[in-house]
Amino acid sequence: MRFVVSAHSRSEQNAVFLLNRQNQFKQAAMSAKASGNIELAKKYLRMAKVIVVAFTFIASQSVK
Repeated sequence: MRFVVSAHSRSEQNAVFLLNRQNQFKQAAMSAKASGNIELAKKYLRMAKVIVVAFTFIASQSVK
């Protein structure tokens, strides 16, 4: 049996995935900062910001 995922629920799934990934990067940044690795913390925060851009793009596509 195959399930077909509607575009709306696919958008919601993508949004949940991106928000979870963003939280993972933020937590990794806090861990890196706590261990004294500021450069790695900055890298993780930049990656989290890229996810914000992706999330915004996905949200704008689901509005159309």
